[in-house]
Parts: sequence; structure tokens; C-alpha cells
Amino acid sequence: MTKMIIFYGLRNFKLLSIFSLLLLTQCEFRQNRYHLYEKNISKILDIDRYDKIFIVPFEGCGACIVTSVNYFKDNHKKDIGKALIFSSVKDVKKLRNEIGEEFLGSVNIFIDKNNYLGHSKIKSIYPQIIFLHKGKIRDIKMVREL
Repeated sequence: MTKMIIFYGLRNFKLLSIFSLLLLTQCEFRQNRYHLYEKNISKILDIDRYDKIFIVPFEGCGACIVTSVNYFKDNHKKDIGKALIFSSVKDVKKLRNEIGEEFLGSVNIFIDKNNYLGHSKIKSIYPQIIFLHKGKIRDIKMVREL
């Protein structure tokens, strides 16, 4: 009976150890990913000025892009704490024609001309919302529908 208790105790300890290691690895992965986002977004804009940043890839899910841009067009003047970054832009002229020169000229609209957000660990075909607090990322949400 004692051997059985020790066996189950060791087995539970092993499972708990594996679970703890996976949890720590996941947290570290998220922190590294957030740091990469912060570093690359800071090359495009002053990250401390915003509490939400919309990243809209100009290639990928077409309906998602249109929905995100329309949402931002309707709401960006109400809240100066929001910014929009167009990423994966291969043709700025095409972007200007499709989105509109006046909208792109707004102070909180940015184009990632150097493809900083095209890094393989953070690139997405879906728009994303980055939630910030004092220049640090709190959360990242994929936008498939607003």
C-alpha cells in the first residue's frame, strides 16, 4: 500500500512539474512576443501616447480589413488614444486610392513602410487590436469581427 501511495505521489509530482514547465514556457513566450511588438511598434509611432493600436494588414482577410477600417473611420476622432497602423503595404499608392488620402492624413494613422510588423513571429493576416497601459502591452486580440 505504501509503495502505491509513493508511486501515485511521484506520478502526480511529475505531472505537476510538466504542467508548471508548460505554463512558465507559455508566459515567457507571450512576454517575448509582446516585447517584439513593443519594439517594432515603437519604430513607427510613440507607443506611450496610445492605449489602443489597431494593426491592419493590407493583405489578407479582405472583409476583415474593410470592417476594421470602417470601424476606425467612424470612431477614431472620438478617442485620440487610438492609433491605426497599416502593415504589409506593398503599394502605398494603391492604399491611398482605396482608403482615401484625407483619412490617411489623420495624425493617428500610420503606414508601416519598412515592414516592421512583418516579422514572422507577429505577422497576421487578420487585423489586431493591441491594448496598452503606459506603453506596455496588456493584451492582443485578433479581429475577425467588430
